[in-house]
Amino acid sequence: MPFPKPRRLSKKKIRKSITLPEYLDDWIERYLKYEREKQKEHGNQIKNEVKSYSSFITNILEKVMNLFLKGKNMDDLEVAVDSRMNKFYEKMSFRALIMYYEFIVKINKYGKFDLKRLLNMFMMYQNFFTGGKPITEDDAIITLNRFKNFMINNNTTKDVMIERSGNKYIFQYFGIYPDMHYDFSKCIAGILGFLGIKIDRITHSNNYTRMDFGSTELFKVDAPALEDRIKLFEYNTAYFTNFNKILEDEEDLHLWVRINESNLPLISFKNIEDGLKLIREIIDDLNKWIKPREFKLKLLKLFNKLRWITHINESKLSFQLLIEKHTTEYNIIKIIFNESKLEYEEFENSIYLK
Repeated sequence: MPFPKPRRLSKKKIRKSITLPEYLDDWIERYLKYEREKQKEHGNQIKNEVKSYSSFITNILEKVMNLFLKGKNMDDLEVAVDSRMNKFYEKMSFRALIMYYEFIVKINKYGKFDLKRLLNMFMMYQNFFTGGKPITEDDAIITLNRFKNFMINNNTTKDVMIERSGNKYIFQYFGIYPDMHYDFSKCIAGILGFLGIKIDRITHSNNYTRMDFGSTELFKVDAPALEDRIKLFEYNTAYFTNFNKILEDEEDLHLWVRINESNLPLISFKNIEDGLKLIREIIDDLNKWIKPREFKLKLLKLFNKLRWITHINESKLSFQLLIEKHTTEYNIIKIIFNESKLEYEEFENSIYLK
């Protein structure tokens, strides 16, 4: 049976008698008064839809019927995303392929946030919650529920639940895709930290995260207090980035990614033959993609990535050793230079390619 469409009837008003619960009637009356006063404060004319009780009801019913006409139903009204939330995300997001994004975030699953690059983003979340003014815990819960609707509508979240337990709060997050769920949970923990909320306990599994938290004094002030917010941010997110979590993971990739960030370890080989085999494979691939004049510099960059050399001067093609001259790695460098017909000379603490 097709959904009924509006017929071409007159816009003449007709009188209908409806019965409303007392609490709903009172709620509507107080809402209309609130909207009118708010519009007056901003020097705006009062909008037609809130001028009168009947105008408000008519406007609401017409918009709901148009939503139903587009295929929406009562359940969709529960998870509708408000316009302010959409505008907030339009500034800094885009649509992505879920499976591709799931693959990408896996690599950086336990990575710490680079706050130099992402600080503005987290500050945007804080400003969205507070609007530059002190907020109450109830205000924050209302805003979190607005985020809930957006998260459910983005096809990566099953549900979000927020409830109060004494003077604490419980946040439960149900995901769909394990790696994205982990990444989003980490981000949520960081946002809460910026708001001045300290997480006391976290429970996490593939598609479920529970955070038990309470507000700190930082939550109650509107001053930036950036240093303190960053400390709380790092405290909250540490659960998702610590080495215990990394070692629990079955894939070694994440351990090597974290160790590599220290810039200290070097890649070593059991013997020259194994090392030469790998380096030659890399060089063969390099030569397919670079011009001959780029080879020397690319080779030095490779050795630098392996932590064998340091302080590369690109114009002079000079570098310094990070390894001893009796090591397997030093012998590999000499053999590769010889095979590539690259001459070099040593001067003081540096080596120069000719």
